[in-house]
Amino acid sequence: MVGDDMMSRFPERLKELRKSRNISQQKLGAYLNYGYTAIANYESGRNEPSFDTLMKIAVFFDVTVDYLIGLSDEPMIMNTISISETRLLEMYRKLNEENKQIIMEMVGIIFEKRGKGFDEIG
Repeated sequence: MVGDDMMSRFPERLKELRKSRNISQQKLGAYLNYGYTAIANYESGRNEPSFDTLMKIAVFFDVTVDYLIGLSDEPMIMNTISISETRLLEMYRKLNEENKQIIMEMVGIIFEKRGKGFDEIG
């Protein structure tokens, strides 16, 4: 377990993330293979998660463990990509050149429909 001083923000961060994303204690518990009472106990500070569970919670909410336990106020590390972006990149890299071109054309169409070019992203 992480020391008490490092975990002092965890209960509030967990509850804040869960509520801001409209996730029930039951849904998070199911993802972790726990009952909702385990989540309630984490949020009340009665129990602390194992390192493995802490990492699973970070993955679920797409935040860093440092953010969850209060070592950082930034949910994501700057200059990193999210888990979904990593998955997308991994899939893209497995495509042949013809299919990569098709994907790029499709993305271009999406941006054209929104009235923005690639250089205007940001």
